Amino acid sequence: MIESVSQRKVMHIGLGELRVTDDVDAVLEVRGIGSCLVVCVHDPLRKVGAMLHAVLPHGSHGESTGWRAKYVDEGIPLLVQRMEELGAARWRMIVKIVGGAEMFSGSGLCGSASIGEQNAEAARSVLAGLGLRLRGDDTGGDRGRTVRLSVRSGRLVVSTIGGGSHEL
Repeated sequence: MIESVSQRKVMHIGLGELRVTDDVDAVLEVRGIGSCLVVCVHDPLRKVGAMLHAVLPHGSHGESTGWRAKYVDEGIPLLVQRMEELGAARWRMIVKIVGGAEMFSGSGLCGSASIGEQNAEAARSVLAGLGLRLRGDDTGGDRGRTVRLSVRSGRLVVSTIGGGSHEL
């Protein structure tokens, strides 16, 4: 279980949002993750934590939509940049991904991967391109999840609907 914190220190991240903080008392949280992908990053030395709640694997590339965090391929580089602005070092970043479920059977078109699978694959590709190693992966399946990251400890707890909680 994550350390006890007051509700005012829980930072909820909605669809297409990105949050980066060096507030050691903060807990970053995303609830009801289905096919979306949540990228969780922590720098244990600088105590910087971040979460990206991406909806789709690929963005518009070049069109300024103002909602870059909606896309895995645009949101991850932005997350890394903002962490580095707070003093985090790329080589210390602990990266974990959660979500990418197939919430509706047959959601892949004509044998193609579902949006959840595409989101997870896009994340793996972008992270590798940035030289970041994935340290934890709780993706796929057909159940919703909630995820909480303690900025102080870096502990990441995943709760699966009907499946209990575990630390990733």
